[in-house]
Amino acid sequence: MRRIVRLFPLLALLLLTASCGYNLGSEGPVSIAPQARDLYIERVDNPTTFPWMESRLRGLFRDEITRRGWARWVDRKQATGLVTITVRRYLRNTSVYDRKEETLRYNATLYISARVTSPLDGSVLWESGEVTQTEPFFRGEERAVDDLVTELAVRQLVDRMTQGY
Repeated sequence: MRRIVRLFPLLALLLLTASCGYNLGSEGPVSIAPQARDLYIERVDNPTTFPWMESRLRGLFRDEITRRGWARWVDRKQATGLVTITVRRYLRNTSVYDRKEETLRYNATLYISARVTSPLDGSVLWESGEVTQTEPFFRGEERAVDDLVTELAVRQLVDRMTQGY
């Protein structure tokens, strides 16, 4: 009996949050209209010196949307939404020096945005705004931080599809 009494406040809180329409950001209503969710990645604008970034961003974006079940990936001719991913900048710079001015720790920062446009008239159906993702790393961890920064930035982009940006 005591166990049930202890669980009552937790159950009441769960029922209250469910009844008021609360949901996690990744589970909210999608900003792209249902009729525009047949997507095709038109291009990835990547002005950086990191040639691996275009294919990585394409794959991560497709996988994240597919995992959430918000859209279908189709050929360009069938698409009702064309995706453009834009990398503004990717930096790996020093964040901590020692007394001898030798680098002890670095930061990797990715500035990225995405846009979905209509293939009919080029009108913007959804735009993410710029996402910035920064992660610290040590020498020798470049590949791991590249993977982490791009993955987290793409998650932020897709999360914004449910936040009315």
